[in-house]
Amino acid sequence: METKIATIMRLRGISNKLLAQALNVSDVVLCGWKRGKVCVPPGRRKQLAEALGVEVDDILDDRGLAKLAEEVTLK
Repeated sequence: METKIATIMRLRGISNKLLAQALNVSDVVLCGWKRGKVCVPPGRRKQLAEALGVEVDDILDDRGLAKLAEEVTLK
């Protein structure tokens, strides 16, 4: 199952490269966040959410790991 980050990126047509550049991180770092394998650092959570057009709580759990996508509704 994909994460909410991956689902939102797919639905909005946002590439890994574009988002990584916008966040000033490497593709490898972004992939770890996107797959829910690596915690998003507290200082990057709001920036990531804003880049995706959502709230932090919509995409990350309390530890900073990506939530699994059950159903994603874009606003």
